[in-house]
Amino acid sequence: MLLQPPRRAAPQCGEPPIIVRHPHYPEHQSTLLRFPRLDAVSRRDEVDCEYTYGVHHGTVLSACQIITGNASTAYLSHDHRGKMPVRLSYDGILTYGQYFLHVPQGESSATDTHSLSLRLSGIDDLHPFAVICDFEDWQFPHDGIPEAWTSFESAPVVAASPTYNCALSGGLSTEPAYLVPHNQSSWFHQNRMGDYIANRGEDFGPGNASNICYLHKDLLRDFNCRAFALVPKMSRHGYRLVAHYLSTSDDLLYPANVFHNQEAYQLERYTVEYLYARFAYTIFGLIRTFTEQKRRVAVIEPGRNEFRLCTWVTKVYWMSPEQVAARRTQLANQPLKKRNLSESGINTERQHGLKLFRPLLTEHGQSRPLLDPGRPILTQNRALHERLLHHSHRRARSLTFDDLPPEVRLQIWEATWPRPRLIGAEAVELDNQSTDDIEDFARLQVLGSMESWLKAGEPRQMLKHDRYPVALSVCAESRRHTMKHFTLIHHHEHMEWSFYLNPALDILWASDDLWNLEEEDITNLSRAYGRQLTCIKKLVLDAESWRDVATLEILRYLGGIEVIQLRLDDDASPTVVTELLQDLGLQFRNDNRYCSRFQLIDQSYRIRGEFETGKYI
Repeated sequence: MLLQPPRRAAPQCGEPPIIVRHPHYPEHQSTLLRFPRLDAVSRRDEVDCEYTYGVHHGTVLSACQIITGNASTAYLSHDHRGKMPVRLSYDGILTYGQYFLHVPQGESSATDTHSLSLRLSGIDDLHPFAVICDFEDWQFPHDGIPEAWTSFESAPVVAASPTYNCALSGGLSTEPAYLVPHNQSSWFHQNRMGDYIANRGEDFGPGNASNICYLHKDLLRDFNCRAFALVPKMSRHGYRLVAHYLSTSDDLLYPANVFHNQEAYQLERYTVEYLYARFAYTIFGLIRTFTEQKRRVAVIEPGRNEFRLCTWVTKVYWMSPEQVAARRTQLANQPLKKRNLSESGINTERQHGLKLFRPLLTEHGQSRPLLDPGRPILTQNRALHERLLHHSHRRARSLTFDDLPPEVRLQIWEATWPRPRLIGAEAVELDNQSTDDIEDFARLQVLGSMESWLKAGEPRQMLKHDRYPVALSVCAESRRHTMKHFTLIHHHEHMEWSFYLNPALDILWASDDLWNLEEEDITNLSRAYGRQLTCIKKLVLDAESWRDVATLEILRYLGGIEVIQLRLDDDASPTVVTELLQDLGLQFRNDNRYCSRFQLIDQSYRIRGEFETGKYI
């Protein structure tokens, strides 16, 4: 009989955790979140330093965005001033021992009654940015869930399995697991989570089948203790939903490494919004130790919107550990809809110079008023916000960049973007220092500006800072606007070969290197970039090469080419242009396999003519 050794924790469960710190508190009081190193680093993973184990960057970043009120522009840095931001993609692996969380200045959506992005005070400001410390105070980001959460797909099912199989082990001995816990019914209804119920049964609360998955009873116990959540991570077949453990506690019924990164079964039964809410619920279990010191905390309270209708508003208070504990007890024992502002027992900060008093608990449990000058309360009441803003800005002041109309500011950011660039492809041989072997790779790279190529026949090498969109590193607004137009093309084997592409402007050049790529080189290119190759929308080649388009093997892997541009000779006459368009019509009027449109361009990058393919299919 072959016996199995006792189940035990893997070495990574004992590795020191990765710590996310608040940059505006003393170092010994700055720990926000701790993440165990459970993600093993492979040769193809993008990392920021050499280490065997780390944590999935996207999971950590999503957690940080949640506790800062769904601040979509929150980011991590290696220094407390935010001057050295983490450059990893969403699916990179964090491996350093600590990081600092930053929310760019001015990130606020105080007029939105369903999401709040809290303002980050400057590094020399009086107040640190506020943090949400309890799930009950977090507002669900309708239409604001990170893209990866809406992109995962179910793993192929080999054979039909019963509905009540365990989501992780596949076993039949299961019990129901509520994604949004049953005791969070008030939060469920307050955040309109019933809108996502597909099957119209009698239960429109957390008890609905849309909010339930099934787990083995031992896994369920760990799940209810917030030991793990289901999160999206990239696989060879796209994003898949997997278990991500946030605890390596000794009292887990299964060691964290056993089911960490285990793909979930039958995803078609799960509602993405409830999965994300469960992830948030699990994350708030990690932040409990942060409130052991006096903090600026964001909470929700009854209020009124700009139409004077009753709603929930988010406000920021200084709270002591005792006040946080008292409020948590109150939340646990009292339905959310019965909360009363006068019973909250928490500090009220001064609003834009208006004198407000904050009730503080004395040693006998009674409240006493104390004038507290401070920063503005962040509220979701637009009318109040505008009145207070007018009050604080009555005195004349110099105009700043923020005073410009938004459309003007966006035009300024766009003026900093690189002009249309040529993208090249090449095969690369590198020495493997550990094995002394030569390894073959393939990569894309920014060669130079389209303008220099059209004029000189060869792209002029661009300076490094010209290849990188500088607007990505200026402020939250510039980065947000730039990321709508640029996408990171990540090389999975060599991080230093990654770059930002503007699909609407940047063009792949059919150079000799591209024509000469062998099948193995193209396979290496596909392995390095995967589906990212479909982001390339334009291809340019010399006009005399158009008849050989069918022999360009890489077209089979691109898949997203919309326009093929043909560069005309300097002396191309209107007659030549007309004849070339006629030839293209004869060849491609019934064939749109390679692109949807051909364009003829001259040295000034003017379109001299164009032809739409597949008209008569």
